[in-house]
Amino acid sequence: MIVVENAVPPTQDKRKPLSSDELALERTRLAHDRTLMAWIRTAFSMISFGFTIFKFFQYLEESKTLDIHRRGTGARNLGVTLIILGTLSLIVATWQHFRYIREMKEMGGTSISSSLPVLIVAILITIVGLLAVVSAFVHTGIF
Repeated sequence: MIVVENAVPPTQDKRKPLSSDELALERTRLAHDRTLMAWIRTAFSMISFGFTIFKFFQYLEESKTLDIHRRGTGARNLGVTLIILGTLSLIVATWQHFRYIREMKEMGGTSISSSLPVLIVAILITIVGLLAVVSAFVHTGIF
């Protein structure tokens, strides 16, 4: 039996290897994607926690378990504030991500791959946050 060393399988991709500069730009883009994903997690946590606080105190008010009008609305306002803060932080983080990717492309990163999945998730969570804010204001009015 004859063994051929260093044989290239016929299905192997024959693209040219990336330069160290192209690899550095790709690593930087991936770092920006991870940063945006961290912002998405943080913003989603703030939005969901704020919405939970808001709905909990709305339930207490409707069930007459707690007299909200006599005790104030601080906890409900905290919930709405967390929803707004989470949504605004995600909008700012997404804008910052777009700006960094644009700067990298201007530096010569023509082969920078797309961050589309991360951006789609960021936009969808932003929409969820905006809907939560609208829902809170429809039920209670603005503070």
